[in-house]
Amino acid sequence: MREAFARCPVIRELATRIPRQGSTLRLGGLAGSSGAVLAAWLVERAAPGRLGLVVATTPTDAERWFTDLQQLLGRGVALYPQREGLAEEEPHYEIAGERIETLEALFRGELRLLVTTARASAERTAIPAALESLRLHLTPAAHQKLPELLAELDAMGYQRVATVTDVAEYSVRGGIVDLYGFGMADPARVEWWGDEIASIRSFDLTSQRSGEDLAAITVLPISSTAPRIARADPEQVDGNVARRSLLDLLPADTLVLQETPHPDGEEVERAWREADHHREVARRLGENPPPPRRTLPRPRNLARPAGPLRAPGARRGAGRAAGRLLPAGTGQS
Repeated sequence: MREAFARCPVIRELATRIPRQGSTLRLGGLAGSSGAVLAAWLVERAAPGRLGLVVATTPTDAERWFTDLQQLLGRGVALYPQREGLAEEEPHYEIAGERIETLEALFRGELRLLVTTARASAERTAIPAALESLRLHLTPAAHQKLPELLAELDAMGYQRVATVTDVAEYSVRGGIVDLYGFGMADPARVEWWGDEIASIRSFDLTSQRSGEDLAAITVLPISSTAPRIARADPEQVDGNVARRSLLDLLPADTLVLQETPHPDGEEVERAWREADHHREVARRLGENPPPPRRTLPRPRNLARPAGPLRAPGARRGAGRAAGRLLPAGTGQS
């Protein structure tokens, strides 16, 4: 399919007009999944080495893009979903885990295409600070005191239980720790001998039987607001952990494909209208949620549709806007 797509005269012309940083190109006539084919072609053929960011209008649209791109490209595609609430912590582990795993893959340079929504791209989060300051890398034969590890897991937001049956949990039986965290393909069973890790094995959540040996595991944080983050983050604002949006984290040469030219302000406007409800729900759950201004930009401060989306590129370059295409726009320019 992508071979035939690349042979089209219009696509061959498009290859010579890929937007540079700070410029925008509008495209039309992309029906069905042809937008996903275009995105795959861009990162494979037209702009290899540049990260592609697809900004969908709604979560349903983002899921559709993500499914299509996974079928087309397989590896190197990730979804950064928008939050269900605006409290300090995302209440749904599935969404929280996917957000953390996607940012981890972004920081490792493992992504070719990242799919998100207009609102999710603007949400400010403490996850980057958590990923920088709270993580564990465990290997057999490593020196690691068990009490210190348990304190780290508590600080990272893991819940201690009698038996691990779900993500974000850990259990302790003598010198054996079972844990299951975000980004782990399987739960892990870590066994100690004194202050040294004797072995790390996978295990089955249903039968609880140990599986194959693991060479190493990386344990990512569950909570984005653990106390240690505030001590480690040099960019605190008013005593709070600095929050960054997805756009703050992208490489400067990111190629942005925006599904429609006007979703950003509309989606954030709606989020602001719902903010009071989300804060009230969080208070009922015993949380002290931050004010909306700390987690979302005001709609009037969002980049206007006619201008480029900002991508400062804290990881690979800084300060310039990414090139942008509008696949669902009307006409070409």
